[in-house]
Amino acid sequence: MFQIDYQIITQSFDRVEFFTEVDLRYDFLLGSIYFVTDDKVIDMGWEWIPLLDFSFCLTQIVVGIRNEESITETFEFTESAETITFLKDKSNVSIIPSFSTNTIIVKFDEFEQEVKNFQNSIRNFIIKNIGSHNLGDTLKKYLK
Repeated sequence: MFQIDYQIITQSFDRVEFFTEVDLRYDFLLGSIYFVTDDKVIDMGWEWIPLLDFSFCLTQIVVGIRNEESITETFEFTESAETITFLKDKSNVSIIPSFSTNTIIVKFDEFEQEVKNFQNSIRNFIIKNIGSHNLGDTLKKYLK
């Protein structure tokens, strides 16, 4: 079992249709992230992670490693020096954070599905709170 849990700390939908890409990537929908398995947790309970941007970046990582036998992708937090390395080896993905000794190994298919679930959950939360007609062009790009 692999799950991406999150907690929204800061949400503001005022004038979201005018947000720039910088607004969305650094200041919109801030919170905490937890990668969870039956016996391990990678805890990113920092309360400042831009959740929409994080889900977008994870989706890009999935796309980048999907058709590769062995490849490494790294997510770099711009708000700190921390990183998460995603190492795909055949059908497994190792998730290796720089800030924790916990490494999670999960089947790629399960990782891909959970990233999709996470992205859909964030997308649905945003649309529920502002409606699909007030998204603005920049936000629409992230909600595809």
